[in-house]
Amino acid sequence: MNVTKLIIFKKVLSTSLIILLMSSFVYCDEKPITKNTKLMPSGEVVELGVKLKYPIVINKLNHNKTLKKSDILISIKLKGEEIELNRKNIEKIMKAKNLPLQIICYRNEKTKFIDITSDDLRDFEFGYYSFYLGTVTAIDSEGNFIGLSHNLKSDKIPFDYLDNAIYKTSYVQTSKNTLFRTGYLVTSSEGDKIGKFTGTGDGGICGKFDNYEYNSSLALEIGTPHTGTAYLYCTSPVSNELKMHEIEIVEVRKDVSKIKIIDKDLLKYRGGIVQGMSGSPIIQDNKIVGGTRAVVKYNKSIGFMTNIDYMIKNSNK
Repeated sequence: MNVTKLIIFKKVLSTSLIILLMSSFVYCDEKPITKNTKLMPSGEVVELGVKLKYPIVINKLNHNKTLKKSDILISIKLKGEEIELNRKNIEKIMKAKNLPLQIICYRNEKTKFIDITSDDLRDFEFGYYSFYLGTVTAIDSEGNFIGLSHNLKSDKIPFDYLDNAIYKTSYVQTSKNTLFRTGYLVTSSEGDKIGKFTGTGDGGICGKFDNYEYNSSLALEIGTPHTGTAYLYCTSPVSNELKMHEIEIVEVRKDVSKIKIIDKDLLKYRGGIVQGMSGSPIIQDNKIVGGTRAVVKYNKSIGFMTNIDYMIKNSNK
């Protein structure tokens, strides 16, 4: 797969909270990790490559206004006959001259019915894949994992995926937060497939690694968070090594708790919590108590964690 052809498609909520990753996927019924499982905290930043069922308009090549950037193609009909939405068929239509087409697309949370031609279609570049960055929270002894700490499904975006793969990354860099912009992690992908995710829910994603390293001596019990000192386990913005970074759990709620970054390196070099850190495990009293979930828009030293019980229960439904 040519990485340059893969499209990054990120949707950020413009509310008082910025969710670090968001998209839309189907679920599984498997529940490989239970509340009584001892888990090894991961903190590994991974790349999720997703083959989309519905193509997305990623660029206008000319000044054609029939479609808009980020339109999702739900249906294409030629002479009333439905065309299967894949790259081969769309490119075949593009080679024809002035064919009348009926398109259904999804735009700004609404379904649009548009009459266009094959000439119009040639004026747009479509994306058939997406890449996402996120962090694995924890792994069990069988290679089952949970991560990301929030839902990849959005009811506002009605598209599905055909296949997915999780890829290993190497060096992690940071685009730092500013007052009006949330920063993000930048990784170098090694291109090695290490597994797949099999389900998603409001607690994050679940899946299984093909290749993994599990060290029972590093495995921790699952705990219940309480207010006070805790540690966020993630790559250091300086040494790039996985290490504990001090935080404070300032408010405990049933499913999602409020946290504050204390660690000086995370504040200095990242400005707090950035996109891609969602799923970073949070350790308290030598137990896994949750995963990083979101950041407050105008104070990025303040964020939220998904409590580990909620992650386990709601990462696949």
